[in-house]
Amino acid sequence: MTSFAMFPLHIPKHSLIAWMVILNRLPTQDHVTKRRDYILFECSFSKKVWQSILRLCSIHRAVDIWRQELAWTILKLKGKSLLVAILKLAWSAYLYIKEIMWAHLGRRPINRTDPINASLYAS
Repeated sequence: MTSFAMFPLHIPKHSLIAWMVILNRLPTQDHVTKRRDYILFECSFSKKVWQSILRLCSIHRAVDIWRQELAWTILKLKGKSLLVAILKLAWSAYLYIKEIMWAHLGRRPINRTDPINASLYAS
């Protein structure tokens, strides 16, 4: 599974965060799995972002919950093709960016009337 996060052309910072997300070992998570699952793939904003990334790579499928998305990426992102490398880069960058957002949201109270928070937590 390490090769899934650490692959040729990987961006070390992104791969490290992706690996930590997969292991559920991020310090900003406060060990709250439901929050990770929600922020990564259950809120509508996150689903739209990942769906757009997949469509840019000509993959048309419904975005599912965290465990299903992780299982899909592990199953499908094998090999050394250019598309696989691009998708692995996109996956790790997506997890990295979501972690930055997560850490930012964790440092302040959630105000659902704030336009940024409202778009992140819209379901």
